Amino acid sequence: MNELRRFLLGEINVVDLGGGVIISKEIAPAAELWHISVDGEEKKMFWVSNNKEKEKPAKKGDYTGGKPPYIMVMESAVQKLIDSGDYVGDIYQQIGFLTAMSGRIEFKTGRLVHSRTKKPLTRVDLMGITKFTHNKIDKLLKNLRENNLLTHTADGYFISRKFIKKGAAR
Repeated sequence: MNELRRFLLGEINVVDLGGGVIISKEIAPAAELWHISVDGEEKKMFWVSNNKEKEKPAKKGDYTGGKPPYIMVMESAVQKLIDSGDYVGDIYQQIGFLTAMSGRIEFKTGRLVHSRTKKPLTRVDLMGITKFTHNKIDKLLKNLRENNLLTHTADGYFISRKFIKKGAAR
């Protein structure tokens, strides 16, 4: 019975039930093809669902095909900026800040938005998220803008797609 249990759990693909009866299976993506043989002669063959949960279809606005969201850091552009030495402030803190904001980057635009409402983040919102003081967030945002890592318009803060991308738009 232990062998039958292992067969049903998917640990093995063939089990000898004794008396010349053998059950075997071939695994396909959505089901299994089972064979029952008696004394070496196939008597039955049938499909059995493998009962694996199907992946949920991507929701509208899910640009990763159901996979966890990710960002692309443009390594060569970041390294070129660091190697040039032509930057203002703590560049490593700035890159870390942008990476930490990855969950708030809008797909394809690079705009920083609220996770749920998708409204643009404000300076006060950024202070609440980071727990930075007025002075620290102002200095960080100023340095990010001077290093062309971030721009600010009436539509909100935008991370430069030259350095960090989320989504496929060029």
